[in-house]
Amino acid sequence: MNKRILFMMISVFCLLNASFGQSVQKKMELLKDASFKMEIGGKKTALYTLNNKNGMIVQLTNYGARVVALFVKDKNQQFQDVVWGYPSIKQYLSSTDIYCGPIVGRYGNRIGKGQFSLDGKNYQLTLNNHGNHLHGGTKGFESKVWDAEMIKTKEGQEAVKMSYLSVDGEEGYPGNLKISVSYSLTESNELKIEYEATTDAPTVINPTSHCYFNLHGTTKKSTNSHILQINADKYTPTDSLLIPTG
Repeated sequence: MNKRILFMMISVFCLLNASFGQSVQKKMELLKDASFKMEIGGKKTALYTLNNKNGMIVQLTNYGARVVALFVKDKNQQFQDVVWGYPSIKQYLSSTDIYCGPIVGRYGNRIGKGQFSLDGKNYQLTLNNHGNHLHGGTKGFESKVWDAEMIKTKEGQEAVKMSYLSVDGEEGYPGNLKISVSYSLTESNELKIEYEATTDAPTVINPTSHCYFNLHGTTKKSTNSHILQINADKYTPTDSLLIPTG
């Protein structure tokens, strides 16, 4: 019997006004469906678009279960795409930055020397970052074509649910892991990312969204002007290779 090991919800709050003029909508350069249609490893990729009553729009692809565009209003009431990405699947496939917008896993971040112990057993994961394991290994979640379907949230809003089966031994991880990620937009201008996973054996999992945000709009200005404040009592120190020191 499968044991549920994870359920978490992330809300990305985007502050915008409720008005959405037709003239503004015409200026939005939405990504094209045709640019995201391809077959990879016998599975088809596609583009999915969600919007809310305020005009906020998110565009997604099932290649890596990634966010490819997120349109929100700026201070001048103009819609900007605040997630950096590419306008086609081909460009994602040829990019040297494989972590542009996807869900990464099974384990987001680094595992020192790719090793961990669980229930008295040692595991060796694939090494892909200076002798360490990063974001699920050489072919993590970001490189997979997920199964996608349109669903309704409990609030009756449209959502996209993407699912993937990570088989026992993939990248060195134990257990068959079924994971699903659901994306939705609320009428309060939240982008919600909900994760759920089950496994048939003890394992480790730490998936996360790997979007690159630029509140100026994707390429108009550097993010060096952004200021992020995190109210935290503690933080995790790392060494020169970004491995937690303990």
